[in-house]
Amino acid sequence: MPGIDRGNGDPGTVVTLVVAATSRREQAKNDRRRRIIDATCSLLREFGLDAVSGKLIAARAGVSLSTVYNLFGSKDAVLVAVYDEDLARFEAMIGALPSTDALARLFDAVDVAAALYEQDPAFYRAILWRRPPGELLDAALRRPRARFWETLVQQAVDDGQLHDGTDAGAVSVLLIHLFSGVLMDWVAGDIPLDRFRREASLGFTAILLAFVDGAARPALHDRMMRLHDDVRMHRADDTISARFA
Repeated sequence: MPGIDRGNGDPGTVVTLVVAATSRREQAKNDRRRRIIDATCSLLREFGLDAVSGKLIAARAGVSLSTVYNLFGSKDAVLVAVYDEDLARFEAMIGALPSTDALARLFDAVDVAAALYEQDPAFYRAILWRRPPGELLDAALRRPRARFWETLVQQAVDDGQLHDGTDAGAVSVLLIHLFSGVLMDWVAGDIPLDRFRREASLGFTAILLAFVDGAARPALHDRMMRLHDDVRMHRADDTISARFA
């Protein structure tokens, strides 16, 4: 590379300079990617999924529209990156919990999800209001999350907490449908997060009791009864509040 050697004839100097220049370019590219993702999250909070366009993302990030497409390829790919980061954050929070009990971690996942929704409700309502259009976004939203729940269920099977031969994929689908159904009530503003947490957890116990092994059954049954009483008490409070509203 003519003009790079500083005159000492050391090829190591040339390599160092090339690596440094490459590193600076990569850092600048990563910084732009970060600005684009952050801008997209901000726009989702403010305007919702349908209103976010490539032009709006570029303007908010302070880059050209061509930069958005050069770095990501499409607006959908930017949204995929947003969903991927959200799932990675969720999985990291689950992984940092001290519990090693596989069944307990399923309920921990409900609590962690509720905590995230509470911290950033506008963002989650924007991305959860409905499934994004397009095959790429559908895959980005659904498949990795399905794998997450299936992995947790499979761990419970491997640990002997669920019957040997339990189909982790089938059970995880039931859990996902239950979780999603209650979640949509929160997204629509029909229930508070505390109620989402209680009712999703109660639904999990009802599903898992059909597959739980004998040794884990008493604790799971006790959990279900506590949750049942808690849900019943709060639903009575909600009815009274609605009557006098």
